Amino acid sequence: MPNNFQQPICSIIIPAHNEDLVIGHTLDTVVSGAQNGEFDIIVVCNGCSDKTSQIAETFTPHVRVIETTTASKTNALNLGLKAARVYPVVFLDADISTSAAAIRAMVKQQRKTGANLAYGQAIFETHRCSWLVRAFYKAWQQNPYFDHKKMGGFFSLNHSALKELKTFPDILNDDEFVRRRFQHNSVWVKHAQYTIKAPHTLRSLINVRSRIYRGNQALTKINFGFTAKTLHQNTFTFATRLIKSPSLWLGAVIFVLTAIAAHSKNHLTPSSHQHWDKDTSARINARES
Repeated sequence: MPNNFQQPICSIIIPAHNEDLVIGHTLDTVVSGAQNGEFDIIVVCNGCSDKTSQIAETFTPHVRVIETTTASKTNALNLGLKAARVYPVVFLDADISTSAAAIRAMVKQQRKTGANLAYGQAIFETHRCSWLVRAFYKAWQQNPYFDHKKMGGFFSLNHSALKELKTFPDILNDDEFVRRRFQHNSVWVKHAQYTIKAPHTLRSLINVRSRIYRGNQALTKINFGFTAKTLHQNTFTFATRLIKSPSLWLGAVIFVLTAIAAHSKNHLTPSSHQHWDKDTSARINARES
């Protein structure tokens, strides 16, 4: 196999807002396994006040760094799309770990099938989490949402999908927006594995869930939500699976209490005071992973 590519096989957009604890590891896991010129990697530092951009720049010429003062993930994604040189475009969150081999497998399968959307196999890292969080994740993965595998944080859109999409709207759940829009023509790639570090504490988990619920509510307002019938069916299926699994009952209780706490947080916090709710607990020891 040649060591130099005349043209990259894909562009990779990594939006990053104050991610100096993780961006180095994320880039290293991709770049170290890539051949020269194989990927067009773009890190979009948005509203950073830390060393994210300086760390990302140490990976040049393998990585291009774009900086903007606007702290917005969707704006960063759109800036990355304007700078992308080839298709398909892979989207990778700055706190997610994957490999060049995983990206290569995802792009290959997407081209083979012609799917608008390709996504990989999520692996949740929970060994450093509290027992409450671990119990939550065991129960949560019985959700019918996982029947089509987890989609988020690491996925690829081909030229046709991006032409239809044009730009990302100003929303919180960009990956869920993409999933709902292109799930009908998508492919799950088992060998495209990526690792998501779960929140270490219940408080951090509640913060993350409150952001997800806010994002999903916003999608409903722009007619990208599920129908009431679908929601009821999913809830019934989820509850049935948990009831039939006594080993998951504790996790089910934690799931319900977490959902109540997250929704209550959203209800009690004025919209003007709501923010991204980034999970910092999983990033504290990220450099040791």
